[in-house]
Amino acid sequence: MKKIILTVMLAVASLGSLAAQSIFHPRVEVGGNFTNIQQKIDDKKVDLDMLFGGRAGLGFEVDLAKGLYLASGVNYRMGGAKGNSLTTSDFFKKIAGDEFKQEERRNHNVTLPLNLGIRAEVGALGFSVEGGAYVAYTFKQTTTSKFNELFNEIKAQMSDKKFTDKLEAGLGLSAAIHYDMMYLRLGTDFGLTNVSSLKKLNTDELKKFGDKVGTKIEDIFTEKNTEFYLCFGLRF
Repeated sequence: MKKIILTVMLAVASLGSLAAQSIFHPRVEVGGNFTNIQQKIDDKKVDLDMLFGGRAGLGFEVDLAKGLYLASGVNYRMGGAKGNSLTTSDFFKKIAGDEFKQEERRNHNVTLPLNLGIRAEVGALGFSVEGGAYVAYTFKQTTTSKFNELFNEIKAQMSDKKFTDKLEAGLGLSAAIHYDMMYLRLGTDFGLTNVSSLKKLNTDELKKFGDKVGTKIEDIFTEKNTEFYLCFGLRF
């Protein structure tokens, strides 16, 4: 065990020594994440309760000039939300019937950001701000709810790739305070693309139901994600 701890300490020291002489700076961070799932149903905004999740990332910075750098890497995000969002729509109320229960959603995805950052030092502390664009891929989504037979069929398709766009694009912004190799980062990822669309559903029974109640299925549901996070990190 002592040998393992000594090896890790030597590796960290070596990375720090190398980074001090280089324009390339690896970094690692872990922390917490909240997801604000922004839904519109029948053109009405839906307020959902945010759920706490985790976040972790491996990245790097490349110095462009004094106080100016590019940052990229890969991040894992777990977020989610819960609430009775579907009862906002009269259409979904009719489908769900009396068996509607609160729904809870969990999203798991990886993001690839590309940010431009600025850094300044004041005494022993450093401050940085960075922003840019990102793409995200959702590799797992879980939903817990109970509905009647028709709605269970619809939800099954909503969890399938026919309904949910795995890819998402957006803008990110964060600020960090540094002390030596350590830092705290507060940031947000603002999703710009619609990640769910009923246009992709292909359920004959659902279409017939929509015709019956006079609602166009493709017009009643949109969804975007916004992430808020706080992370502790090490910059080498």
